[in-house]
Amino acid sequence: MSTPSIYVPEWYLLPYYAILRSIPNKLIGVIAMFGSLLILLILPIVDLSRVRGNQFRPIMKVAFWFFVVNFFMLMWIGSEHPNQP
Repeated sequence: MSTPSIYVPEWYLLPYYAILRSIPNKLIGVIAMFGSLLILLILPIVDLSRVRGNQFRPIMKVAFWFFVVNFFMLMWIGSEHPNQP
């Protein structure tokens, strides 16, 4: 059974939909999707610096904007209709 291509999830689920669609193996796609969530959950635990804000950490500023751009790119890719190669 397959979902018709006219149905797309809500905007906040589109990046995960793009991850699931881009990986042909379903199990590895689900692992990649949960891995992306796990990275966001682990980041506060592995941050051992005394400074908690990003104001004095230029690498964290770049990482934050990379995350934002990546989220919007995946959201745009997830909203597109799938094409056969």
